[in-house]
Amino acid sequence: MVEKEITRQAGESVWWGVLSPALGTSICWNIGPVTFLVRRYEKEWQVCHRSSIWPDDTPSSWAICSGGEENAGIWVDGMVERHVFSDTNEELLIEPQLADRSVVIKSAVPILIPAGEKVSFYVSTPLWIRGWLRERNHRLLDIAATRLSDTWFGSSTMEGELCYATTISGRLHLDDLPVRVHRAITPVRINNAGEKPLKLEKLNLPVPFLSLFDTGTHGLWTEEMTLHHDERNTLAQIAVGAHPPSPYDRAQRVSSSRKTADKSILNKTFGALFGGLIG
Repeated sequence: MVEKEITRQAGESVWWGVLSPALGTSICWNIGPVTFLVRRYEKEWQVCHRSSIWPDDTPSSWAICSGGEENAGIWVDGMVERHVFSDTNEELLIEPQLADRSVVIKSAVPILIPAGEKVSFYVSTPLWIRGWLRERNHRLLDIAATRLSDTWFGSSTMEGELCYATTISGRLHLDDLPVRVHRAITPVRINNAGEKPLKLEKLNLPVPFLSLFDTGTHGLWTEEMTLHHDERNTLAQIAVGAHPPSPYDRAQRVSSSRKTADKSILNKTFGALFGGLIG
């Protein structure tokens, strides 16, 4: 049980884990732009959440507090749910998770990768927050820290999938990465083995197939993705590593992927990633 307010700057500690709230106890989380509150009663759990506007480049911290009376306003303008049972005695598991759909990342400025070049980018996507009652295997919440717009990604209106969309500027240097507790970093390595420059305007990131790792100082990361392109194939060849790259290759896994797929499925579904070639 959380007995008093605990506030940490990003990267200093973690906001997820297992809690055992006493009857009548409320616990409130403020994680970047999202606030959510959980109350336990004898025969029900109540959950409420709301999001605020949060500029993408704003540093973020987090806080947890018990009682929740100072956040009473969330019950007025937030989304409220009641989960009713014959009794409540479960432990509550709060965990970070990646999005439930792929995220189409649009570059703020088109990026040109010359023929024969290998480059690495660091891109970020918003986290989802899940709450589970462990004994009943019942999900209390699965909410996005940041609300994203919908977009369609595919070769036509008949072939493709519904995704989320976000616009970012991919970072080239690790030291340039801001630590934001409500977003996860995915290292992306692109190998342009073709004979023409590659114009990268958007990237379909298959985050439901990725896991989360706690790097500590730089927050949550996923495995590294490597995309290989050449003119002999119409689709990019995708490889997903077993862990983040160095210096975080020994980071602890904190949540597994939502979906699993073999290499052929990933290549078929997400191979058409790039904005195209230029001559």
